[in-house]
Amino acid sequence: LTLSTSATVASDQSIEVVGSYAYITNSSLDSLFVVDNKKKKNPTIVSTMTSSTVLNFARGIVVAGNYAYISSAYTPSQGGSSLVIADISNPYSPEIKGSLVVSSTATSSAVSFSVSGKYAYLGDTSNDSVYIVDISSSTNPRLVGTVTDSVNLDSVSGVTLAGKYLYAAVRTDDSLRIIDISSSTHPVLVGGVKD
Repeated sequence: LTLSTSATVASDQSIEVVGSYAYITNSSLDSLFVVDNKKKKNPTIVSTMTSSTVLNFARGIVVAGNYAYISSAYTPSQGGSSLVIADISNPYSPEIKGSLVVSSTATSSAVSFSVSGKYAYLGDTSNDSVYIVDISSSTNPRLVGTVTDSVNLDSVSGVTLAGKYLYAAVRTDDSLRIIDISSSTHPVLVGGVKD
């Protein structure tokens, strides 16, 4: 299956498979592709959602329930990072419901993230930060907490959740950092281990 015939497409960034559908972000095309994979030998693209503003450089994706959460660049010219929420209850017609700029810093790169309940947790590789976003309203997501540490969170490359803790893989010093997220508004870095 070819998602695009454009010779300028650099790469597809992330994929989530839920049931009979695969959701694929494409950073070069500022797009989300929805692929019906019921027929494994002949999957078909059933819809494409494109936005050069909201989905600019679409990167990570997490699907939860009827929504796809997508990390993207804030602006094509200035960089930054945003979280986009798309309603995918009808895979044939996905619709952007809301978005939030988590950082307007030009070098910001919030790619990796996890979703649990009413919160999304984004790791920012360039700003040495983890952001907590309240996603209980799909049309009005809100930044509620941030933890920044230029030493211990220098280049967060991956995040995952377990109970009241967020585990962050940190590229610069090959470490694992643990953040207590029991208070969404006041996350606290509590420990970690280096390779």
